[in-house]
Amino acid sequence: MENKPFDKRDYPIKILKEAEQLFNFIKADVEENQEILKITQEHPLDILVQETSRKSEFRFNIKHIEIEDTIIGSPIMFNYVLMPQNSIYTESQARREKIKDTLEDYKQWRSIIRDYHNVNLTPDQAILLEYEEEFYTHFEIVDEDSDTKPFDLPNQLLIDALYEKTIEVLEQNSEENKELIEEAKEIKRDIPNMTKKSTVRKTSKFLAKLRKQGLSLFKSVLKEIKGELIKRGVGSFLDNLPDWWTNLLG
Repeated sequence: MENKPFDKRDYPIKILKEAEQLFNFIKADVEENQEILKITQEHPLDILVQETSRKSEFRFNIKHIEIEDTIIGSPIMFNYVLMPQNSIYTESQARREKIKDTLEDYKQWRSIIRDYHNVNLTPDQAILLEYEEEFYTHFEIVDEDSDTKPFDLPNQLLIDALYEKTIEVLEQNSEENKELIEEAKEIKRDIPNMTKKSTVRKTSKFLAKLRKQGLSLFKSVLKEIKGELIKRGVGSFLDNLPDWWTNLLG
């Protein structure tokens, strides 16, 4: 039996309005913090936010929304699971709270995830973050709508093609580059659903990992990208790159 399509008229308006209020905040917050957070599941009445790290199980998952009682004036209750549950315990915990407390729990959870990303116990982590910020500074979109609008279709197709070329280079040594290939495929798949800012941030993170993997591999990818840009008649894009990029590309 197929699941019935969502119909907002099946739910009390009080639930819908509070869900809209909370979910709009969460989605805007994830966009603002998309270097550490991502929405991996979304429905009008449930949402799953996870840390961006592939190794992480940290999550904030609103699973069910209900009215506490049938009496008029009864509060809306949000049922959710968060992991870690606080700054002391990393295990998951299920909670049932009103919108105000749910929002506060989400903010505290996000702050904990931010703290994890800010803690650098190894030089490798610090180097990776430095590379990421360097790339993001070069490619940052200054359009007023970069937080809310995607790239237009021609640019989406161009970015898709550049990732396709990147994957081709990486697959020449698929075992060693397995994680990079998976990440490139994930970004390529998500291009139609990302804002300009999200696309640039994820690409900056990817390029940082690619650079850290080795300059020889990095140069090979850039040369393929250059060839694709020239083939598509957008070689002028290279004029906007910093000098060291163009010198590296030759």
